[in-house]
Parts: sequence; structure tokens; C-alpha cells
Amino acid sequence: MSMNKGSIHTILHERLQHRKVCVQWVSEDRRAEAPLHVYFHATPYAVPRNGEPAAFNDHCRRGNMGPSHWSIHQRREHGMPITFIPLAKEGQLELLQPGYTIALKRIDKPVIVFVSTTEDEMDWTGFVDTDEDRNIIDVHHFLRPVVVVPMNISFSHNFTKAGVYKVKAIMNSEPDGTEDIKEAVVVVSTALSGLSLFEPENCTYLGESVALEASVDEEFNVTLTWITSKYGEQNYAFEEAPLMMIENYTCSEEGNFTITLNATDGIISEETSAQVCCVNHVSRNWILESNSPQISPPGKITVTLFYTGNSTYFPVNTFGDVDFGDGEIKSDVSIESEAFNMTENHVYKEGGIYNITVNVHNNFETESFSTTVLLLDKLGELTISALYAENEGKDSKDLHGPDKTDVPVNAIVSFSCNITGTVDNYTMEIDEQTLNQDESNSIFNYKFENVREYYATFKASNFLEESNSVTLKIRVLSATAGLGLQASPTSIIPGEEVTFTIEFESMDPFTCISFDADEGEILETFGNEETCNLMMDEEKHFNEQGQMRRRRGTEEATWIDDTSINIRYTYHDSSEFHPIAKAFNTIFETNATAKVAVAYPPSNIWIENNSTNIRRPMK
Repeated sequence: MSMNKGSIHTILHERLQHRKVCVQWVSEDRRAEAPLHVYFHATPYAVPRNGEPAAFNDHCRRGNMGPSHWSIHQRREHGMPITFIPLAKEGQLELLQPGYTIALKRIDKPVIVFVSTTEDEMDWTGFVDTDEDRNIIDVHHFLRPVVVVPMNISFSHNFTKAGVYKVKAIMNSEPDGTEDIKEAVVVVSTALSGLSLFEPENCTYLGESVALEASVDEEFNVTLTWITSKYGEQNYAFEEAPLMMIENYTCSEEGNFTITLNATDGIISEETSAQVCCVNHVSRNWILESNSPQISPPGKITVTLFYTGNSTYFPVNTFGDVDFGDGEIKSDVSIESEAFNMTENHVYKEGGIYNITVNVHNNFETESFSTTVLLLDKLGELTISALYAENEGKDSKDLHGPDKTDVPVNAIVSFSCNITGTVDNYTMEIDEQTLNQDESNSIFNYKFENVREYYATFKASNFLEESNSVTLKIRVLSATAGLGLQASPTSIIPGEEVTFTIEFESMDPFTCISFDADEGEILETFGNEETCNLMMDEEKHFNEQGQMRRRRGTEEATWIDDTSINIRYTYHDSSEFHPIAKAFNTIFETNATAKVAVAYPPSNIWIENNSTNIRRPMK
């Protein structure tokens, strides 16, 4: 609008929605020491008293007006004095309408006079102003203010892309071209969508990092919050999507834990989660042991897998597949996390060597451990069979005697050990000697060089058990050397006594000596009574050494010493007798004979006819 040498500046308040508008009129007087600035507020608020125009302007811009009177503020610009003059009537504000003209008149103090809406200056002639000396100044101060009615100015714009935009509003006033600029930040966003969290397909070893990939397809000003019970929360802000980020977590202990991802733009929230599996290496920190070797039957083997590493790194949720090596397999046997071991029992039907393999595994890896077990066949009953050969290279023969115990001196006896089961060692104890042979040689060869009685004890064994022991008696026999029989006298008449002498150079303790006078009497025996009884079926009398015996027929049988025997015998019949002495055992027999003539002497013969038997007369 136009006014006398004046201009108007319209200032829009920041917050138009509060309907607060400031209007500034400036009326300039060339003769005045300083221009006079008149400020009005178009709402029931006023400029703070004693306020500078600039301060008022700031308050106006802030919408911080407090209730007060309308005022005219005169100030000195460029070093000139400033006078503040209050308006006269507050009620006049109600009359102020657009197009009205306001006249200012100062007599004692400025007053406002409202004069219709006429623009005729003649209507204002009665309003004159005076200077400080009360001299009339031929200047009419009147103006027609623009009454600003509070209102909202709005406009629309279609943003086609999400983002942060700065919107600038520029207001110009005419005719002076005063400009006011305001800026606002507009955030344009889309609906939060496409939140995804990719978890690893496999477990992660302890001490290593697992990477989780998160992505958001669309949104603006997204905050991602990673939530875990083990690691707390981590927040990351992103200005716009699509976006992708990778978060790393280090596995510090074994087990499964959940990672929750929350995405929000302040309005919409989405949430997803992923499972993370942390495992220890199955590792090589295991020992596979067994109670091998064992005997079969029963053939029971106990195999134990021990964890030998630090318990912190014991792989939980670990299982073992056990292959017992005989075709039987046990799968997914649980390994106890408290005992750190796994124990399994298995019964083998047959003895032998078996390889047991345990595959230790979790969902991530597998390690194999093996051990060899030995099942020994149970030892049966040991028996010994013996043969002898007179010399090396000669044919073998059975031992002599009813119990197969007798061999000749210098014989080589082969003892065969007969047994079922697993044998590691054969043992022969004889004559204070212990002879050992492994399972590959079950025959002991022994040469008996001395005439005597031996006892040989045999055993079979392995490192788990021993067989029964078998003891054999071996009698080493020899022939009687130098056996002779002499009779004295060698010619007798019936009823006379003959002394027989049996002599020999040597005789083993197993030999029996028998004497037969050839007259049908009971035999006389000497030496080994057992042999005598064993070898002779005839009736006999045994004569112990050191004993003298008398009876009919044999008057006396006496050992003279270790190599001679005397026998006194009386023949009662006349004849030629061939007495015999025998020295024998179960292997050897030696004979010696003698001759004794027994006859009556020549008789005086006469004939007497004294027969009374007429029927059978003596011829």
C-alpha cells in the first residue's frame, strides 16, 4: 500500500498455525532527526515495553509476545534519541479492520485516531504534529495499515523418492522487496520391508568368528539392533535402504545361542532371529582303551573312549559310532559330558584278533580312533602222549610197562602236548629244570641218560590262563649185566641140599630176579617186587633183601650182598634138573642156568618069595 513517504514490511511468524502475525509500518519524516517506526501486532499481544525494535522483531519471530498495551516505539537511529510512546486506548484495536486509516497526532502525547476507510487527505488536516518546542510541524502522520489476518498457507508436493529434503519458503513484501526465508526438513520414507538375517549353515569352532549377514530392502533412517543373551545389544543407524551389514560374533563357549535382529524407522519395527551353533573341535584328544585280551568264551570285551583334553574344550553333543570288527556296529552312542567318556561292552563269539574303530562326531566333523583287541580261545584239558626212540633217527616206540612209563637208558623221549585253545607257551619241569617252548612247538624231546625214576610236569598257558598240569613218571631201565647161576654140588642123591649162587655185575632197581629149581616148587623172587608181581603169573615167594627165609624145598634164600644171592635147595626126587635164574624188567630179560643131577646110589637087590598076592605075582 502507499503512504506518506512510508513503507510497510510484513513479517510472517515462524509458526503460522499459531495465528501470530507481526506487521511493521515505518513512516519516515525528512525533517525528523530520526525516522519514526510504528509497530503493531494484529492479535491480543503487544510488544514488550521498553523493547528495541530488533528485540521486538525477535520476539515476534519467536511468537513470545506477552499481554501488554499497544505502543509506539520511537528510537534513535544513527545516534539519535529514541522515545517510546504508549498508545492511548487498547480498545481501539477492536475497530481496526483492513482498509482503515490511522492518524497519529501528538499534542502532549501521540494518540491514534481511527477515521473511516476514506483515503481523502482532507479528512486528516486537523491532525498536525508538533516538535519538542511545541511548534507545529506541517507533517501529517497518517497511514493505512495492512491488518494481517492470521491464516495458514499450505501447498502439496508429491515426493517420489524416500529421503531427507529441505523445504524452503520465501515471502516477499511489496513494494520494498523485503524478503523472509524459512526452511523446514521433510523426511520422506517408505514402509520398512525386506528385513532378513542369514545364519551360517554350519557350526563355528570355539575361538573363531561367525558372520551374520543382515539386510533391509526398503526404508529410511533405519536402526538395526543386534540382541543376544551372551553379548548384549549393539545398535547401528543407517540413513537409507537398501542396506546390508555383517556382524561378527566370536564363539567363546560351546552351545547354541539366538541372535535377534530388530529393525525400526521410529514408526515401524520388524524383528527376525537366527541360531548360532558354537562347537569345539572333536580334536584328537581321545584315548581308546579296552580290557583286551580276554578269554572266549565268554569273550566279553569292554572298550572305553576317554577324553584327555581340557574340559573347557570338551565337545558337547558328541556321539560315537563303534565298529567292533566282527560285523556288529553301534551308532550314535552318547558320550557323557560329565564323565568325559563312553563305555561299551561286546561279546565275541570266537577268539581272534579284532580291530575296534570309534568314529567320534558332531554335526561338524568326525575323528576316528582304533584299537586292537585279542580274544583268546579258552584252554582245554592238557594231555601228554610220549614216544621214545633208542637213538636219533630211529623209529619211535611206545613206552613200556602197564602205565607206559618205562624206557631204556639213553632213550630220547618225545612228549607231545595236546590241548585246545590259544596257547602261548608250553612248560616242562623235570629233574630240577624248567624248559619252555612257544606255541609253535608243542613237543619236548628229552634224553634220559641215567637209570632212575623221573617225574616230568607239563603245562600249557597264555598270558591270561594256565591249563591243568600233567605229571608223568618215567622209569629209565637197563639190562642186568653179568648174570650167572652156580650150583654146588651139582650131583646129589635125593634129600640132599644144593647151594645155588646167583651173581650179577649190576642190576637196575626195577628188575626182578626169579629162581626156578626145576622141580616144580614155588619160585623164589628177588629184586623189584612190583616188577615180579607184574611180570610173573606163577606162584612165587618174594625174598626181600636182608631177609632170610626157610621153607620146604628151599631151605634158605639170602641176599649175600648187592650183587649175589644164595639159595639152599633140597631135591627130593632123583632126576637131572636144570635150575634157571632170570633177571628181567619191562624191557630187558637175562637168563642164567645150571645143571644138577639127583640120583640114588646103586642098591643091593634080592628076591624074596613072600608075595601073598597070588593074582598078581611080582615078576
